[in-house]
Amino acid sequence: MLRVTYYGELHLISKAILSSAIVFGTCLGLAAPAAADPSVFGVLSCGCADVAPADSPVRTDRVNQGIRQGLSSLPAASPFQ
Repeated sequence: MLRVTYYGELHLISKAILSSAIVFGTCLGLAAPAAADPSVFGVLSCGCADVAPADSPVRTDRVNQGIRQGLSSLPAASPFQ
Protein backbone atom coordinates (compact mmCIF):
# COMPACT_ATOMS: atom_id res chain seq x y z
CA MET A 1 0.00 0.00 0.00
CA LEU A 2 2.88 2.33 0.75
CA ARG A 3 4.27 1.71 -2.68
CA VAL A 4 1.04 2.74 -4.43
CA THR A 5 0.88 5.93 -2.41
CA TYR A 6 4.50 6.75 -3.24
CA TYR A 7 3.93 6.31 -6.99
CA GLY A 8 0.70 8.26 -6.69
CA GLU A 9 2.59 11.17 -5.16
CA LEU A 10 5.20 11.05 -7.92
CA HIS A 11 2.45 11.02 -10.50
CA LEU A 12 0.80 14.03 -8.85
CA ILE A 13 4.10 15.92 -8.67
CA SER A 14 4.89 15.18 -12.32
CA LYS A 15 1.43 16.41 -13.34
CA ALA A 16 1.93 19.62 -11.37
CA ILE A 17 5.34 20.26 -12.94
CA LEU A 18 4.03 19.53 -16.44
CA SER A 19 1.02 21.78 -15.92
CA SER A 20 3.25 24.58 -14.63
CA ALA A 21 5.53 24.23 -17.65
CA ILE A 22 2.56 24.41 -20.04
CA VAL A 23 1.16 27.51 -18.32
CA PHE A 24 4.57 29.18 -18.26
CA GLY A 25 5.18 28.43 -21.95
CA THR A 26 1.76 29.75 -22.87
CA CYS A 27 2.36 32.96 -20.95
CA LEU A 28 5.67 33.47 -22.71
CA GLY A 29 4.06 32.83 -26.08
CA LEU A 30 1.24 35.29 -25.49
CA ALA A 31 3.37 38.07 -24.05
CA ALA A 32 3.65 41.14 -26.25
CA PRO A 33 7.14 41.66 -27.60
CA ALA A 34 8.90 44.71 -26.19
CA ALA A 35 10.17 46.63 -29.20
CA ALA A 36 10.56 50.34 -29.75
CA ASP A 37 8.64 52.02 -32.52
CA PRO A 38 10.71 53.62 -35.25
CA SER A 39 11.15 57.35 -34.90
CA VAL A 40 8.45 59.44 -36.55
CA PHE A 41 11.14 62.00 -37.38
CA GLY A 42 13.35 59.48 -39.17
CA VAL A 43 11.86 60.35 -42.56
CA LEU A 44 12.70 64.04 -42.26
CA SER A 45 15.74 65.04 -44.21
CA CYS A 46 17.15 68.02 -46.05
CA GLY A 47 17.80 67.85 -49.76
CA CYS A 48 19.64 71.17 -49.82
CA ALA A 49 22.67 71.18 -52.09
CA ASP A 50 24.21 74.38 -50.72
CA VAL A 51 24.24 75.34 -47.08
CA ALA A 52 25.23 78.80 -45.93
CA PRO A 53 27.72 79.08 -43.06
CA ALA A 54 26.28 79.64 -39.58
CA ASP A 55 27.32 83.32 -39.31
CA SER A 56 26.39 84.16 -42.90
CA PRO A 57 24.00 87.07 -43.60
CA VAL A 58 22.40 84.86 -46.27
CA ARG A 59 21.16 82.44 -43.62
CA THR A 60 19.79 85.28 -41.49
CA ASP A 61 18.05 86.79 -44.52
CA ARG A 62 16.43 83.45 -45.35
CA VAL A 63 15.16 83.08 -41.79
CA ASN A 64 13.77 86.61 -41.80
CA GLN A 65 12.15 86.02 -45.19
CA GLY A 66 10.48 82.86 -43.88
CA ILE A 67 9.15 84.69 -40.83
CA ARG A 68 7.78 87.51 -43.01
CA GLN A 69 6.08 85.00 -45.33
CA GLY A 70 4.54 83.20 -42.38
CA LEU A 71 3.24 86.39 -40.83
CA SER A 72 1.88 87.70 -44.13
CA SER A 73 -0.20 84.56 -44.63
CA LEU A 74 -2.06 85.09 -41.35
CA PRO A 75 -5.58 86.49 -41.69
CA ALA A 76 -5.83 90.13 -40.74
CA ALA A 77 -7.43 90.60 -37.34
CA SER A 78 -9.52 93.64 -36.67
CA PRO A 79 -8.52 95.45 -33.46
CA PHE A 80 -12.22 96.19 -32.74
CA GLN A 81 -13.39 92.60 -32.35
